[in-house]
Amino acid sequence: MISQYTALYSDLDKMYSESISGPYQDLSNDGTVAALQSGRITGYWRPTVIVTDHLNEIKRLWDISRDISYLDIKPLSPAARWLLSHGYTATPTFTHVIDIMAHEWSHIRKSYQNLINRDIENCSISTNMMEYKELHREMCGRQTRPHQSWKIQQLMIDRDEGFIVKKDDGAAFFVCNDDWAYYASGKCRSNSHAIIYRGIQECQNRGIKFLDMGEQVFFGNEKMVNISNFKRGFGGSTHTRILCEKS
Repeated sequence: MISQYTALYSDLDKMYSESISGPYQDLSNDGTVAALQSGRITGYWRPTVIVTDHLNEIKRLWDISRDISYLDIKPLSPAARWLLSHGYTATPTFTHVIDIMAHEWSHIRKSYQNLINRDIENCSISTNMMEYKELHREMCGRQTRPHQSWKIQQLMIDRDEGFIVKKDDGAAFFVCNDDWAYYASGKCRSNSHAIIYRGIQECQNRGIKFLDMGEQVFFGNEKMVNISNFKRGFGGSTHTRILCEKS
């Protein structure tokens, strides 16, 4: 059910989160992803999501803990309204989504097109997450995540729930789940425009309908603002979601 709205929150994605943040008590069911850790309910590090029986589900979680991080995928749900009526704060969050089926070359920012054409032939699909791990370590100067998290991402690839696009000086990892893909991470020593575009092409080849490019930040942290602007250059539209949290 959740895969109708996002590529995230799969069983392997939960395992990935636990490999970084430690174990959770699973509170999930068929229409909800929720887990308890240190008295707080989240969706395994990410916010909790509910796609069916919103009101009863949020009340069930409320009986377990009054500290819930809840992301309203289709605002404004009964769950969000109920939390707001109990003193929670709603914060808009933004994510950028490319409609793969409708995507055209003309949707890409013109300044990107020559960069893509120059490098696209050097891009290929890889199934070796450990190569990507080594690239990530070299560029960061250290290992930033536990080894187990990389093994789980390799398992995503082995189960056809993810793929890597690489070229000689960079790579990017995409998570897949039915109709959706998610641009999970990327590292590149030069420009990564062709890598991202090759990822869009692979989504098209796989029959994926939507590619979530991730969070959009419009003000404040200059690095995040620039990354957000870069992501928007490949076309698509920015979607608003509501994050409800304890005041």
